[in-house]
Amino acid sequence: MTALEARQDPAPPTPYERQILVNVGNRYVVFGSQIRIHGKALLGPSDVKTRFAERVGDETDFPPDRLIGSIQIKDADVLNAPATGVPWADLQITFANGAALTVDVKVGVRDFKTEELERHWAELRELSRKPGPRHEVWNFNVERLKLTILGWEGGIPHSSDLDPLYVWEFNDDGSVFDRAYVDERLDDWQHRIEAIYTEAAAWAARDGLTADRSRTILMSEELMQKFAVPDRELPILDLNRGETPVMSIVPAGLWVIGSNGRIDVITQDKGAILFDASSAMEPARWIFLVRGERREPQPWNEAAFHGLVGATVPA
Repeated sequence: MTALEARQDPAPPTPYERQILVNVGNRYVVFGSQIRIHGKALLGPSDVKTRFAERVGDETDFPPDRLIGSIQIKDADVLNAPATGVPWADLQITFANGAALTVDVKVGVRDFKTEELERHWAELRELSRKPGPRHEVWNFNVERLKLTILGWEGGIPHSSDLDPLYVWEFNDDGSVFDRAYVDERLDDWQHRIEAIYTEAAAWAARDGLTADRSRTILMSEELMQKFAVPDRELPILDLNRGETPVMSIVPAGLWVIGSNGRIDVITQDKGAILFDASSAMEPARWIFLVRGERREPQPWNEAAFHGLVGATVPA
């Protein structure tokens, strides 16, 4: 181990101890570690120093300089300028403990390939042998909302993956649309699905059918991915007469144009589509259309249910 590799100057906080705020397309993202930063106050909308009024049409296709120029780090000063001795570096960072760091920032829609990693490790190894601040390579995967930080310390390469802890957009009026609202909508969606299932199971029982919720479907909609909301597993309601399948009720999507969610109803003979005609976060108003029939949507009720399973409504 060389003297430089055993350097005694202040070391920057580890990547997992940092909060990094950055603009990604039209969103603002705080990257960090759920475990190491749990319970700590996160950077948020009021901390944004570089706010972009112009919106981009593609969240994954925008000038890299836009992202690089927006980077902020909690309890650190960030300078967007080439560093002495590292002319290709995009950032110079000074942390509260006096530690200095230069960073080469990459922006793309994928993680590093093996050959890229090998090249960056070689660069970092050479820089670690020279005097000057420590150096890192950051890769922002703007499609998956992931930040990978490569470093070299004590003769050992290090790679750290940071997750999106907080994601939001600014509305035109300055208000914030964030991940918490997406989670709230998802919770409401699950409650409405549960209500549909409970009601249908009760109707089915009156016709001698049994209910089964053992099958599931994965919910991973575009807005969830955009705000880094984890996928959710939703149950499917299967209704059977003995061993014979009669009807399946399957969640199809929450964010559907013209409605507050869609559920598909599948039977042996025909199918239907349920739409919630209510506005977001309001009491549900379910209507349905039978596939292949040309008529106005009808209210979803017990008569409609029994019409689909081929039974009359019990008196």
